Amino acid sequence: MNSPVVSKNAEGAYSVKAPLRGIRKSCKYIFSNIYLYVDKNPVYQPLQLWSDEQVLQHQAFEKEQGFELTEFKNFEDIKEMSCDFKEYGICEVTDGSLPDMTYHVSTKEHTLTFDVKEK
Repeated sequence: MNSPVVSKNAEGAYSVKAPLRGIRKSCKYIFSNIYLYVDKNPVYQPLQLWSDEQVLQHQAFEKEQGFELTEFKNFEDIKEMSCDFKEYGICEVTDGSLPDMTYHVSTKEHTLTFDVKEK
């Protein structure tokens, strides 16, 4: 699969196009996970996005092992993350909580907007 295309607009916002499904030669594919991260000193905030199938596989493993099932938040619901780029390097998501490491992203065709702002 090709790497996502990143572009910057006149206001300084970045746009990432990551195909969630496609065809490579004669093979169809759907992503299983996407890694995103903000890396601007002192902030280093990784985010992992899991497909519908990846979440189901993980939860099936947890169920098989007798673990409590992990509930993954939908990345589409987060909308933005605010980070302290000056001193602490801490980020918060829309509801004021710390970001989760892993989120669910639907594999249906759609556009997602996610803003990273300075606190």
